[in-house]
Amino acid sequence: MKKFILFSIAASFLLACSGGDTKKESNSITLPTELQLGDFADYATFPNELTIKLAEEQSESSAEKKSETNSEKIKVFVTLSVDVTKSVASNYNFGCELSVVDADYTEIAYFNNVYLDSKTEIGEEYGHKLAKGPQHQKTEKEFTSEEWDKIKTKGAYIIIKVGGMFEKYKPYGDNNSYEPTISSSDNSSDGNLDDLLDSFESYVDKYISLMRKARNGDASALSEYPDMLEEAQSLSEKIQNASGQLNASQLEKYQRINNKMLKAAQELQ
Repeated sequence: MKKFILFSIAASFLLACSGGDTKKESNSITLPTELQLGDFADYATFPNELTIKLAEEQSESSAEKKSETNSEKIKVFVTLSVDVTKSVASNYNFGCELSVVDADYTEIAYFNNVYLDSKTEIGEEYGHKLAKGPQHQKTEKEFTSEEWDKIKTKGAYIIIKVGGMFEKYKPYGDNNSYEPTISSSDNSSDGNLDDLLDSFESYVDKYISLMRKARNGDASALSEYPDMLEEAQSLSEKIQNASGQLNASQLEKYQRINNKMLKAAQELQ
């Protein structure tokens, strides 16, 4: 079953489990990774750990000096090494989200998206094509000294997320192809896609409220998590199977709802 992109955005600060081992130095921290890859797991492997380092032009002493004023930010970077085991085509651009969470899976840092080096062919449904082989992609981010200290002292995992609700993949360069299975029984009982989108928007509104409660430290958010997960999985199946049936206005409505969720997630980072 496909991962529900909206659920995955907040999973890092709703789940609860014990932390992992870390390797820490004065100017870097190495953390174990946890993967949320969906169907992309069939096409690539990711490292078991990643190292976050101060940018080369900075030293720990200069970072400490900056922390005295709190007026400047500290630049750090991560290099993501990926082994693409099978050439693959997708309808999206192979973006990887990286976030640092503590032992309770509360997000404490979010990096800019890392995009794998793919070829784009405009006008094709599967217009993004990723070749087999290793890749090493670097992303940089500026944090305050307090944020950097929190990463070093409380960081437990780096979550790597790839793919989402409408990402589809197929092997690139052979005769296999992906065609979504459409079944009238997979959608709402009366086949009304407008009702399905209304349910989707209602879910998003509840989801944003839950994210805000979790961000504000409301412990009751954890008790709501199982029900939200079950609803996310149900909606994910229905909308995935209906994606090829949406007309222009329905697709526009879906994009508006999705943008609402993404905007809220950005504001809560």
